[in-house]
Amino acid sequence: MAHGSKRAESLSARNALAVRVGRRLFACRRERGLTQQQLARKLKIRSDTLSRIERGQHTASLQTLERISLALDIPLVVFFEDTSLPGSDLTSIKEYLRELTTEERQLVLRVLRLQSEFLRSLRRARELR
Repeated sequence: MAHGSKRAESLSARNALAVRVGRRLFACRRERGLTQQQLARKLKIRSDTLSRIERGQHTASLQTLERISLALDIPLVVFFEDTSLPGSDLTSIKEYLRELTTEERQLVLRVLRLQSEFLRSLRRARELR
């Protein structure tokens, strides 16, 4: 019985990953203003296959994900990142940062850190009232 339970957990984890990858793919494709048909044509795959990947009903191979990342001009790791930020927010932030020099990115991160600390202190002050 324990063996069957572990197998079910493994399938569940794979399904969760397929859904997460699909959601990220969907968000990135939409952000670039592409239809499923347009992206499928670029990838030389059927649009129904792309649709199934986006819905988490088909697990794309690593090679297919690499081709998708190249077609969308995003890092492959975007599909696997586990973050509490919605995928579209994280992708937007990365797009902005990608255009900056290393020095500019460091400045943005310092400002972001200071702004976050300020907002947390405001929240704490409100909670104490």
